[in-house]
Amino acid sequence: MREQMRDPDPISPNRTMSGPVTIEIDNPHDSPKFPIPGDCLNEKQRAAIELLILGRKIGDVAEAIGIDRKTLYNWRQDELFREELARRRTELWSRASQRLAAMVHPALDVLEEHLADRYEPIRFRAASAVLRLADLKKVDAEE
Repeated sequence: MREQMRDPDPISPNRTMSGPVTIEIDNPHDSPKFPIPGDCLNEKQRAAIELLILGRKIGDVAEAIGIDRKTLYNWRQDELFREELARRRTELWSRASQRLAAMVHPALDVLEEHLADRYEPIRFRAASAVLRLADLKKVDAEE
């Protein structure tokens, strides 16, 4: 398998070539140790980030993208990889929070309708939900 990577020491005085360096890798699971200075995340690293933010286990992520667990461990030690992982997690939670906030008013409307329902168990559940939410808000306000 052939894989290209940048020269890890682009400023070395002994450097005689420029651009990518081709190296031979016998085992695809023995990929070069991350990070390679000046390099951006590759396709597999981005795929790993997407799977990690979805809550997949390390072993499952490594298997899904065709790398060794140790490689994924090494990526997770890299600052650039960690920053991108944190950025994507924040983005995911932000979107989820926005969606949840957009559902609050319609959900309250449904609860309000159920409070007027003729069927007592439905009224009871709706009232209990409102009281739990009110208590939750009280706790949030106190903090």
